[in-house]
Amino acid sequence: MDLTQVGVLSLAAFAAGAINGVAGGGTLITFSALLAAGLDPRQANATSTVALWPGTLGAVVAGHADLPAGRPLLLRLALPCFVGGLIGSILLLKTPSTWFEAFIPWLILFATVLFAFQQGVQHVSRRTMPGPLVALFQLGVGIYGGYFGAAIGILTLAALSFLGERHLPRATAVKNVLVALINGVAVVVFGVSGLVQWQTALAMTLASILGGYQGVRLARRLGPRTNRALVVGIGIAVVAWTLWRNLSR
Repeated sequence: MDLTQVGVLSLAAFAAGAINGVAGGGTLITFSALLAAGLDPRQANATSTVALWPGTLGAVVAGHADLPAGRPLLLRLALPCFVGGLIGSILLLKTPSTWFEAFIPWLILFATVLFAFQQGVQHVSRRTMPGPLVALFQLGVGIYGGYFGAAIGILTLAALSFLGERHLPRATAVKNVLVALINGVAVVVFGVSGLVQWQTALAMTLASILGGYQGVRLARRLGPRTNRALVVGIGIAVVAWTLWRNLSR
């Protein structure tokens, strides 16, 4: 990639870091930018996951004060997250690029719908469910997260709500650890697979961290609704673009 492309991708990562700090959804931005830069879909997915993972660790550190009280929830869901992330990331490696490219519009559409109706998902998840069912649900979230990853934070918060967790700061802190675990497993698998474009990932990582610390101020001024609308708009545009690209081949 030339310097112009790296610059554009760094701007995308900066925006993703800012949006992740407020509303989530940064994965859609970085993944879409990497696709537009010409990366193979699986490379784009792997590189985006690696680039944004340090930002997730930063969120874990930021919410560490609420983690001791959430330890029982962590112990209940950590194993499904680890196993799911491992299965999902290995499934991505086994999926032919042509197949994954065909799946992309529907994966992005699924994530976009989740962002659009996030409040509805949270409302439905206020019911409690038996622990084994929640663990199975979170296993599915882990598989999806290891395979693609966008919107797993929303799904993980739903799982915690199913277990009866109503304290939002504590749920958010636990969610950040579980998401970091899912993505961390994927980072290791992708890192040894040869899919990651490391120079690009490093540039985007630095930009996303900077976005998390500096750009989040602007994102907060815009507000959660505006940020969510921005992510949904990008998602819809990317769904249309990827469908057109697939059909035109």
